[in-house]
Amino acid sequence: MSFRITISLTVSMALTALCISHKIEGQVPGEDVPSIVFSSDSMPQYKTIINARDDELGYSRDSLGNRVPDFSYCGYMASEKPIPDIPVKITVSAGPGDATRKIQEAIDYVSSLPVDESGFRGAILLEKGEFEIGGSLFIRSSGVVLRGSGSGAGGTVLMGTGVDRETLIQVAGRNDRIQGEKLPLAKRYFPLNETELVFESPHPFKEGDRVNVNRPSTKEWLERIGTDRLGVDDFRTHWDPGDFDINWDRTVVAVSPRSITLDAPITNALDPDFGGGYVTKYNWEGRLKNVGVENLHCLSGFDPSNPKDENHRWMAITMNHLCDGWVRRVVAENFVSSAVAVWEGCRRITVEDCKSLSPIGETANYRRYSFQTLGQMLCGVRLS
Repeated sequence: MSFRITISLTVSMALTALCISHKIEGQVPGEDVPSIVFSSDSMPQYKTIINARDDELGYSRDSLGNRVPDFSYCGYMASEKPIPDIPVKITVSAGPGDATRKIQEAIDYVSSLPVDESGFRGAILLEKGEFEIGGSLFIRSSGVVLRGSGSGAGGTVLMGTGVDRETLIQVAGRNDRIQGEKLPLAKRYFPLNETELVFESPHPFKEGDRVNVNRPSTKEWLERIGTDRLGVDDFRTHWDPGDFDINWDRTVVAVSPRSITLDAPITNALDPDFGGGYVTKYNWEGRLKNVGVENLHCLSGFDPSNPKDENHRWMAITMNHLCDGWVRRVVAENFVSSAVAVWEGCRRITVEDCKSLSPIGETANYRRYSFQTLGQMLCGVRLS
């Protein structure tokens, strides 16, 4: 069963609403939904962005072939499979004192088990009650799920103690990616939402290869958008070539002698006038896969006499160097910054049915980022 259309509707909701708001009164069902048309002569002219026919969505392209990007490939397993319920291999009971070592030993035990046919080792079940966590819990192996007995009243509470700012739960693969030779694409325009990339000559890529697709931030592009002359003499606003490259983490799903097809589209056009694009194969042995955290209530202790106290936990859960993982049914309370943070090395992560409540700390930058991501293809569902 595919969940793709549901996610596509969610991500495109704002744009769809804009289009529908311009619908002509008395419009015949099945007619195109009029769109916003850009007036600048330098921009491509759109006639229709979204078509609504026969209970399905269709997307029109502009004169260059660009269209509203399809974000439905996001989330665990590209949202083609539901998040699984993994069997429990070990259970941990609540009790007095610091439970960090006890839970970590359970995680390490499951991490030592063999991976089954589905790609999992098993789940650690934390029973109902409060667990005091004086340090951090680490998941460093694929196929491991950390599961509580509920995030509501009477469920599992992880209480982060102490005055350290360390994260409560860290899913941490290894940053040992090795990249191969960078191969330039053909000198042609590849529109927004393209999945097929063409080369000038035969290429070495094979089906199943993991690749990085690079859109360089060239001097010509910076000059075109005016960021070479911002007028502010400050390193934080000075853009140099290479500062804002876009890199898409993709898998090759089909090949021809001079082209490859990606598992998900690019989300920005590749224009030869501004540097075109490049493809690089990579190997990443230390990247995790199939890891989940679920059914927990995470709390951070703090100084109740100081409503802006920052000498306590900043984040409940962080993930990095992971492909195909999830956080679901988790409540995080009293943290300075994030309930869940998904960093640059992540791809295809689902965060659903989670809450970030009552942050304690300054109201300033890097604070109160309830759910933040620097990763790719993240699916957020029912977050508050």
